[in-house]
Amino acid sequence: MKTRASVLMAIMLVSVLMALPTPAQATTPAENLLITADLQIMGNGYAEGSFDISSPLFVDDSGNAYQSFKIVGGTVHGIKTLIGENGTIVIKFQARITPLGAVGCFVIISGGGAYANLHGVGTSFATISETGQILATYEGTAHCDPATCE
Repeated sequence: MKTRASVLMAIMLVSVLMALPTPAQATTPAENLLITADLQIMGNGYAEGSFDISSPLFVDDSGNAYQSFKIVGGTVHGIKTLIGENGTIVIKFQARITPLGAVGCFVIISGGGAYANLHGVGTSFATISETGQILATYEGTAHCDPATCE
């Protein structure tokens, strides 16, 4: 009888273990991320231009940058869309306007293609010339979830 109870208990234990969810895949370690953008203000709250991005997580990329923004109480709030050969990245940023430029922070809110699993945060700095040229730098860290950026 003990043997039968032990076998039954083992079957129940295996059944419970099989019903448990599979553990999530690990993310990659955080790596440095650098994005630079050179844009021209095209109209009220809109700019476009080019960008370069580099990180040990993926092959360096460049392409077109599009930005919508608004200024509220001395702070710039915006969304920047980067479209490169490897995919698309959408960044949300906020920066305080100072005499030296706009200083703030950013977060990657979505991506596509090779950047579909990319997540990142960091600091931003931008200058705006009298002619409407925006030179922006985004420095931070990023990781890929679940395990790699393809």
